[in-house]
Amino acid sequence: MLNDDYNQRHCVKCGKIGGILICDGCSSTFCSRHAMQHRQELTYQLETIMQDHDLIQQNLERSLYEHSLLQKIAKWEKESIRKIRTAADTARADLRQIIDKSKRQLARMSRDIAIDLSSSSKTDDFSEKDLVL
Repeated sequence: MLNDDYNQRHCVKCGKIGGILICDGCSSTFCSRHAMQHRQELTYQLETIMQDHDLIQQNLERSLYEHSLLQKIAKWEKESIRKIRTAADTARADLRQIIDKSKRQLARMSRDIAIDLSSSSKTDDFSEKDLVL
């Protein structure tokens, strides 16, 4: 009889003889009550792993989304720089036209003044008032 007790498997939780389930994963023997409890523990562990997996997946998706946003920012930056350069080129061209027009007007006025001065000098037709600006 003592030999029979020795050969029988005991529930690892309560020590009862005649365990009805041997777990393939941990090789432990459980009575019916503790077999269900062990299964619930395994189910809880699986759910925890699934939740961790979901969190990792969300982090990966967020990383991909953030990466996408970084690409959009880089594109926006390039487009903005291009627009600014175009606006600066246009402003420079407009300013050059204004400066050139002003130079031509000043050159024309300077020629007219030079002609008047030369004429006044040749004809000796000027007074002191003409010399005051």
